[in-house]
Amino acid sequence: MQLDFSVVDDIAKQFHDRRRAPALQIAVLADGEVAYFSGHGVTDCATGAAPTVDRFFRIASMSKSFTAAAILQLRDRGLLCLDTAVTDYLPWAQGLAGPTADSPKITVRHCLTMSSGLPGDDPWADRQEEMTQSDFDALLRRPVSSAYAPGTAFAYSNLGYAILGRVVEAIAGRPFVEHVASELLRPLGLNDTAYDYRSVPSERLAQGYRPTPSGEWEPQTFTAPGSFSAIGVC
Repeated sequence: MQLDFSVVDDIAKQFHDRRRAPALQIAVLADGEVAYFSGHGVTDCATGAAPTVDRFFRIASMSKSFTAAAILQLRDRGLLCLDTAVTDYLPWAQGLAGPTADSPKITVRHCLTMSSGLPGDDPWADRQEEMTQSDFDALLRRPVSSAYAPGTAFAYSNLGYAILGRVVEAIAGRPFVEHVASELLRPLGLNDTAYDYRSVPSERLAQGYRPTPSGEWEPQTFTAPGSFSAIGVC
């Protein structure tokens, strides 16, 4: 069946023309092949590089699905229980407590479902990706404020997923990004997906930007893997 993507492409072009992003591209895969591709704008304002089908883009929190899959895979292997307190896997993380003395403990399931009560989404959380394991562990030893008792409400929390990444490391005995690459990315054939931008040829990287008050695009630096990699590929 031949599909007509002209309407989708028109929407993408209108989005780009309103200067919502320096570049935008669409790819549709069918049976492992690229069935449709369209690109608008430039992926590097300095060089004028155009979108290409093999361009690497930062996917940020879309990769939280890898974190969730890694947790569920460990569960399926009998190495983890979703309803076990995260402090059972991270005994040093004594700062993880609810807002009251009688609050239930934060479980793996709470972190997975964004119902841990931990601090909500922070737009600068991804800038913490390179935090070292020792610094993150030190943070979890100190009291971490909670907005509500675990399991009582939903609030998007990057910290909760960073903790899940640390749980994966504690159980697997290796760095989170190494575990995900070995157990998920490579077996699934996702050979053009990586946590470390330095492993990607620079000419294939789409440069990230943010708008300035004057309407210009300001380049954003990539961050290397660290203790917050579980929140998103940055």
